[in-house]
Amino acid sequence: MHDAIVIGGGPGGYSAALRVAQLGGKVLLIEKSELGGVCTNKGCIPTKALIASAEVFDKVKNSEWYGVKSGSAEVDYKTVAERRDRIVATSRKGVELILKKAGVEVVKGAAKLKSKDTVEVEGREINAKNIIIATGSEPKKILGLEPDGKFILSSDDVVKLSELPKSVLVVGGGIIGVEYASLFQKLGCSVVLVELMDRLLPNEDEDISTELQKILGKGIEINLKSKVESVDRNSGTVNVSTPGDVKSYKVDAVLVSVGRTPLFPEGLDKAGIKCDKAGVKTDERMRTSANGVYAVGDVTGKHQLAHVAAAEGVVAAENCMGKNAKMSYECVPWGIFNIPEIGRVGLTEAEARGRNGTAKVGKALYAANGKANCIGEREGLCKVVCTKDNTIVGVHIIGAHASDLIAEAALAVKKRMNASEVAQTIHSHPTLPEIFKEACENALQSS
Repeated sequence: MHDAIVIGGGPGGYSAALRVAQLGGKVLLIEKSELGGVCTNKGCIPTKALIASAEVFDKVKNSEWYGVKSGSAEVDYKTVAERRDRIVATSRKGVELILKKAGVEVVKGAAKLKSKDTVEVEGREINAKNIIIATGSEPKKILGLEPDGKFILSSDDVVKLSELPKSVLVVGGGIIGVEYASLFQKLGCSVVLVELMDRLLPNEDEDISTELQKILGKGIEINLKSKVESVDRNSGTVNVSTPGDVKSYKVDAVLVSVGRTPLFPEGLDKAGIKCDKAGVKTDERMRTSANGVYAVGDVTGKHQLAHVAAAEGVVAAENCMGKNAKMSYECVPWGIFNIPEIGRVGLTEAEARGRNGTAKVGKALYAANGKANCIGEREGLCKVVCTKDNTIVGVHIIGAHASDLIAEAALAVKKRMNASEVAQTIHSHPTLPEIFKEACENALQSS
């Protein structure tokens, strides 16, 4: 009998399978599509490959600012797409090799739960002491805007495109929406962004949202407090209701990016697993309502982040093997990969004030940073949120390499460091991390 069966081969699933194997367990991983999950095949990896190409194109177009004459630049999207697919294939192969080396048995097929200790795949029933559900998520759909893979696209469809549309209307100003709007615009497309709320990234710190809107607004038409009223797929006409009036746009494609929803495996009821539309219910040990069954990653509806799924997978695996591991979400960093990037960890200013009644804030601008000026990345800021005794509880960065810079901030939040500890730490000059140091210095001076 297997010590664990893992359903799903994304970051949560393959991390769980690897950990069970590392602990000496016999483990079977079932994947109905490609190993690597959404992150490797439809999300993190292909989108970052595309964004890298967009950033190079943008630099080349503006190379004369650096004193480099490059002539006219253009995007060969066929080559861009081929590069994207090579990177995805390489990443997927890496997952396959790691699992093979660890001795994880992999079976292709759609898994069905027959009970809390039995799974069926390809007509074969397999028993296990434990089951880990890691089936991921899929793009949410809007009535009347169902993707067809041609004119109306989901985020999954975008990473399959072999041709670049000349004009795109993006529905949704959340993480996925702003990333793709930024990507399309930097690749030379005409972009319209439609968001129902009164600001982009409504869950982010308000200063970051404001800065992002200012930056994206230079090349993208942004409609806030707006929604799509109708779409004519034949003519490519989209009517958008805005606070002022109804605007009509003719575009080559519509991208629907309003979040993702959990993908549940068949047979949850047979295994006695409780769930709702938000996801499978789990506790801090990633246990579901069924004894011996765990769930990790997007299917739980908690944090739809690859690195969180991987951490949850390790927790579930260790508990399968008799340990007492717990998952903590107190310090989860994440990046939003629009151009420029956003990095965030901990509380927003509003959350800190709501929790503590007050907050001290320090900000530092990229425009005042030596390295940012040298590399031509002057847009953006770093914001540090502290308690009244200067404990760092949140850091928010928008600007070049923000997703990398947030790592130091995550350590500061996790260790509940005082802003003075960062301020008194010598940072190399000239470097972008000096922005974090300066923001901490300014937080110490705030009242």
